[in-house]
Amino acid sequence: MIPILIDTMHILALLTELINLLGKDIYKQKIKELLSLKLVIVDTNRTIAVRAGELHMNQKLPTGDALIAATGIVENIKHVRLCENYWARRHVL
Repeated sequence: MIPILIDTMHILALLTELINLLGKDIYKQKIKELLSLKLVIVDTNRTIAVRAGELHMNQKLPTGDALIAATGIVENIKHVRLCENYWARRHVL
């Protein structure tokens, strides 16, 4: 299994869209399927926070993006990049 990092805001948007498109009953089934995928939630720790602060300060990354990038760096995770135009302009990582 290859670890990936997905921003929780994108998951929230996906879940909200599922409710709107599928209705609540089908949504509940999809949530059960999603939870069965062995997702691992990584808590922000001191190492991640310090690295995020460095990225925010030195590379001018927004705080949320710095936390996502720092988590990936510290945990050695391959990133899912959902905003290609934004990251294409940055060569910091």
